Amino acid sequence: MAWQFVGSTSGAGTSTGYTVSLNGTLTGGIASSPAEGDLVVVFSGFGNTASSAPAISGNNSGAYIGATAAQHVNDTWDTEFRSFYQVMGVSPDTSLTVTRVTNAAYGGATVVHVWRGVDTGNPFIGAATVASGTNTSLVNPPAYNPGVTDALIIAGGAGTQATTGAAFTGFTGMSNFKTQKGDGSTSDIDVAMANYLYAGVSYDPPVVSGGTGGNASSSWAGVTIAFRMAPPPAYTLTAQGGSYTKTGASATLLRSKVVVASGGAYSLTGQDVTITYTPLLTGYTLTAQGGSYTLTGASASLNRNRKLTANGGSYSVVGQSATLLKSKVIVANSGVYNYTGQQATITYTPTAINYQLTAQGGSYTLAGSNAIIKRDRNLVVNGGSYILSGSNALLTRSKYLQANGGTYTYTGRTITFTYSGATSTSKIVYDITTGKIVWVINDSLVMSL
Repeated sequence: MAWQFVGSTSGAGTSTGYTVSLNGTLTGGIASSPAEGDLVVVFSGFGNTASSAPAISGNNSGAYIGATAAQHVNDTWDTEFRSFYQVMGVSPDTSLTVTRVTNAAYGGATVVHVWRGVDTGNPFIGAATVASGTNTSLVNPPAYNPGVTDALIIAGGAGTQATTGAAFTGFTGMSNFKTQKGDGSTSDIDVAMANYLYAGVSYDPPVVSGGTGGNASSSWAGVTIAFRMAPPPAYTLTAQGGSYTKTGASATLLRSKVVVASGGAYSLTGQDVTITYTPLLTGYTLTAQGGSYTLTGASASLNRNRKLTANGGSYSVVGQSATLLKSKVIVANSGVYNYTGQQATITYTPTAINYQLTAQGGSYTLAGSNAIIKRDRNLVVNGGSYILSGSNALLTRSKYLQANGGTYTYTGRTITFTYSGATSTSKIVYDITTGKIVWVINDSLVMSL
């Protein structure tokens, strides 16, 4: 989550209990009032002749946290200064109350920055640095290295000067400069702050510009503090059922049912995960990294996939490492059908007698109707008349024939086994009516049982 400058405001007073409004008064940022979770940073100071620290209290959040210890810088015109912060709760503050020593002779002022994007659980980095000086009002905040990636550095301070002194005008190279001059009858004070986004090395803020320096009665106090940015939000959706849509990046869906993905990077973990696209009149594309996916419909393209199971329609496989398994199922009622190749299935719906041939490869022809051709070279027969030409045929059920070559014929109730060699023809005839077996070689009876 990135830092966002919500806005800044300020106030001044010579008596204790003066207020600084936060309600609709913020300027220069994305909003006019703080919201829940926003970081409010406050720099407050006043002139005095004795040590006495300022304090800040929000109307809803109570006393603000001191980012550093109070600073008392002793000179003719003393500087009392301290930095504070608070993270807004459900009811953000609409005003701040400033506690200081009431003394009309010495001015007091408070400046405020409001930021969005802070780590609300651990906002302040700590180990902030302070500095001070006399005989000038020009604030020179100290160098600081927070050592935390994306830290927000805020620097500034307060300086006392003559009542005719000029206001501060900026910190060169820093952003969102805010200053407030507090007038007193003896001396004024100017409080200022600005920010810098940490770049990974120690940062040394510049001396404030403007103001009136060189007065031996003046003094100043400076501070450099830093805050931690909120970590990126977790894109995790735990789904018990139903249909869920997640669009964006770095999303994880656990135990999901359906994911409709429009963009970004998605990770699916668990069981019963289905990735679906709704096809329009035109085709659609599923790019799959792994697993098993089912596409049903028309004009589907599978890119770099693992497995495509096609139930109907027209399908094409495009890309690398694609495998098409369990190809089209063809249902026919009659006619002549040819199968050539491997791993194809031709299915007929039987009406009377179920004939089935399972083919793994080669070329096969079935004439007639009500037959099923699929996978291995197996012919399962319940009756009728069949002819197989080729090799490695297997005849099962009711009658059994296994042969490695030649031509074999089965007709009616008589089974004839014929082998034609180079010099002789051998036949074995089995009559299932009489139960007799006859063996004939070159038309001469060899054996009769």
